[in-house]
Amino acid sequence: MEVPIWITVISSLASGLITFAISTWFYVRHENRKQKIEVFRKLMGNRHGLIENPDPDVKRQFFVALNEAFVVFGKSRDVLTAVMNFKTYPNRASDNFTLLSRAICTELKIPDSTIKDEFFNEPFVPKY
Repeated sequence: MEVPIWITVISSLASGLITFAISTWFYVRHENRKQKIEVFRKLMGNRHGLIENPDPDVKRQFFVALNEAFVVFGKSRDVLTAVMNFKTYPNRASDNFTLLSRAICTELKIPDSTIKDEFFNEPFVPKY
């Protein structure tokens, strides 16, 4: 039994379109995760911008990353609430950062149950 050519052509096109759709979905998902990790990395790397008398450039970089978090984590209600806490409760930066870090860890599925709050609150800053 011979298969008509139009069935072969349609099957080939459908196969290609399905493959394209699946790989695009995985690529977009990967890029979104990569952006989220990059923003979290910036926040963690510049968290010493929240201590007393921080370097102005570090403080600026921290708040740039905080503003990026609003965009990158736009679908996560917990992260957005934690970001808004910086504006609502500006004198509680340490608590706000802990809540934000925990919310981001949950969003990214990073296990944080063994990490104490002090890890988030006390950045690694050399004493001179």
